[in-house]
Amino acid sequence: MSYDVSWTGANGRIEAASLEKYVARYAALDKAEDAEKARLFYQIFLSRLDTWNSGGYKVFLDQLPVRRARFERACEKVVNLAPDFETIENPASQERILSVLSETSSTFERLGGESQTFAIAKAASVRAELKEKQRQQNWLMFALVASGIGLLALTARQNWRLRRANENISTNAERMAHLAKHDTLTGLRNRLALDERLSFLCRYQPRNDRVAVIAIDLDGFKTVNDVMGHNAGDALLVATARKLEAIVSAWHSSNMVFRVGGDEFIVIAHIDVDNDNAISLGHELVKCFKQPIETSYGNIIVDLSAGVALQNGTFEPEILMDADLALTFAKSRGKGHALEFDKSLRNNLHRRIELEAELKKAVLRGEFVPFYQPQFDLASGTVVGFEALARWSHPKLGFVPPDEFIPIAEGSGDIVSIGRAIFETACLDALKFPDGTSLSVNISVVELLQDDVIEHFRRSLERTKFPPERLKLEVTESVMMTDLDRILTTLASLRSLGIAICLDDFGTGFSALSYLTKFRWDELKIDRTFVKSALTDPVNRGIIRTVRGLASLIDAQVVAEGLETLEQIDLLKQMGCTVGQGYLLGQPMPAGDILQFVGAQSNKSPAVMVLDEEIVRIHG
Repeated sequence: MSYDVSWTGANGRIEAASLEKYVARYAALDKAEDAEKARLFYQIFLSRLDTWNSGGYKVFLDQLPVRRARFERACEKVVNLAPDFETIENPASQERILSVLSETSSTFERLGGESQTFAIAKAASVRAELKEKQRQQNWLMFALVASGIGLLALTARQNWRLRRANENISTNAERMAHLAKHDTLTGLRNRLALDERLSFLCRYQPRNDRVAVIAIDLDGFKTVNDVMGHNAGDALLVATARKLEAIVSAWHSSNMVFRVGGDEFIVIAHIDVDNDNAISLGHELVKCFKQPIETSYGNIIVDLSAGVALQNGTFEPEILMDADLALTFAKSRGKGHALEFDKSLRNNLHRRIELEAELKKAVLRGEFVPFYQPQFDLASGTVVGFEALARWSHPKLGFVPPDEFIPIAEGSGDIVSIGRAIFETACLDALKFPDGTSLSVNISVVELLQDDVIEHFRRSLERTKFPPERLKLEVTESVMMTDLDRILTTLASLRSLGIAICLDDFGTGFSALSYLTKFRWDELKIDRTFVKSALTDPVNRGIIRTVRGLASLIDAQVVAEGLETLEQIDLLKQMGCTVGQGYLLGQPMPAGDILQFVGAQSNKSPAVMVLDEEIVRIHG
């Protein structure tokens, strides 16, 4: 019973910390998987509260009325969070949840600690009782010596059993204390041990060194679990633990590694007082994990992302949150990155929260409008089309860059309403553009996965009267990785409406060549990264020629984007590219400027295109 009380209390604290962590991560990153994990851990924690109110733990709670009262008050607050978890996407709900969890965490931490003390005290009481019985048995043995050898043997055996029981209880007590502060899979210290270590550092700050906290996450761990199975995932975690211990112990003998979640680890590293380059530790960890990790399931390659926070002055427990925030932004940059915390990250987080709150209002207020970047026939200099690009001008925040608001909108799902509003406006605007010019519109994976996506485009084209043969929808390679069969079916249905389908940012990664065989593309857009270095990099020039050849085989048009110099245009023309766009030719502009821009181009000689200094100066 005592073992169960201590174990139940320790698990309850871990589950409370996990719940608070995933809510905080969701508030920071707005990842749907973090919201699902937060809801899951909330249900787990509610079940834990029921467990605490039964069996041996109920005895422990009822031992002191004040302890029972604290427990009941904390339970009531947590249970009342149910409506907020239903609406966890609401920042106000997130704030209330984090406030209540922060308020009740100390109660659950205290109850968990008291349960361990209760269990240890109970075990000590049992040992004392057994010792007393042993003493009595010894006296009985001497009193009954005269009763014969048979009785003596029986008594000796009983005495042996009691000693064995006493040893087992002592061993179990030590094991309980170890389990309470160590992860059962990897043997690393756990969240409870981490909290104790941080509290110690806050009280007794080292004088001769500085302390860095490194938050670590394995990139691709879920894939290992899904593809190779959970046993392989467990083997990878054990191997990772041993590798981290070997690396950080080489830095300093006092360094510690903690496992605080599934594939999440924390390192507390002591560094020289003169060393301010804590980020080098994170970079070293990232570099070491570029090599395969040897496990019982073979060599496995996973990347590691790290967030580093360096002690600045007095050691504060908030350093753990700083490291976790740095890890969050490191992961947003892709796999295998290390990032050091600075105050700008917190400012970026506040900025993101503010933009999330304003995003839905902006859609309702119609603040999102399309700007149009012209596309040119490189041979004649004629404007042949326009790409519609979403722009957001907030009355107080000013111009919000697309690379800032689009990821937020995709995460919240607002990208669907934004994309549909931009599409209808663009169709209406493009009716006034010169005849024969095309309209290109980007469509996100979130939009393509909507059940009514086909019907939406059909109705929009009917309402706006825009000819579908002038419309091109641009999808990126990353869209194709989501649900390939469903995406291909949707694209084929859109194409049946008369809409051309374009593969955007072609060649930037993933499995672009394989996608060419799975769908009949009308257009391939060469990514600006290839265009930018084409003049100096023969490999990129070869890639562009290859793309041009592949496009000819599948009867697709090639568009080069990111044209910024005359030399780039000349080179792409020589390699057979027929259409291009870029700031040298024309920057994105509102619909009202299109006709004037096209008129200015029509007065220019085809031989010089639209690239003389006057047009470059006026239009970017």
